[in-house]
Amino acid sequence: MHLVVTRPANNAKPLKTLLETRGYRVSVEPMLTIRPRPHVALPEGPFQAILATSANAIHSLAARPDAAALKTYRMLTVGEASAESARMAGFEDTLSAWGNAESLIALATRSLDPCGPPLLYVTGDTVARDVKAAMTPLGFTVKRVILYEARPARALSTGLRDDLAASRIDGVVLFSPRTARIWARLLRIEALTHSLTTTWHFCLSAMIGRALAEAANIDNLKFKVAQSPDIQAMICAIDGEG
Repeated sequence: MHLVVTRPANNAKPLKTLLETRGYRVSVEPMLTIRPRPHVALPEGPFQAILATSANAIHSLAARPDAAALKTYRMLTVGEASAESARMAGFEDTLSAWGNAESLIALATRSLDPCGPPLLYVTGDTVARDVKAAMTPLGFTVKRVILYEARPARALSTGLRDDLAASRIDGVVLFSPRTARIWARLLRIEALTHSLTTTWHFCLSAMIGRALAEAANIDNLKFKVAQSPDIQAMICAIDGEG
């Protein structure tokens, strides 16, 4: 089974290795290129906690020269994959919401004090759900800092175009609504929309599946949603069709 992983290059490598150990052939075709913004100033603490909705935000934060002082704070992440990235980066007091941005908002409102110090919310330039906008009416002070830009791919690689045209791709792995929309757009540009009905699209969440369906706007879209938004559930979804 030949799979395409659409995550940014730095995030795709561990998943590529994991899938290859399970016998899959894997190509990496990033739909987003991550450009860190290392010189962005952080607001002054102290903070009650750090909120992160992506591993890229965590990597960008950990790479900063002033990151050491931040590692004493509790970090709340959207899912277990980003939580593991945080722990590996030295943020030992990390909690996973095991879901999406809505799950993170729910975890934060349960475990944090709206009357306490501000929350540091680290993101990219585009977010699917604005956690600050959701939590401010609940009484929390949330300070958002944009630590990276995620630039969309403008075209598919020649090799992937050829493989899709020849029906040599069996599955595409999608980890965000934005990635799903970019993928569908590029297939339209390349006149390869037939792949949406002949190739499995493995989506980390129902939100991603909906984004793909809306962007594709065709009948018989071939996609499957992982039972829970984590890597292991995604692997199980892929194995079910492998």
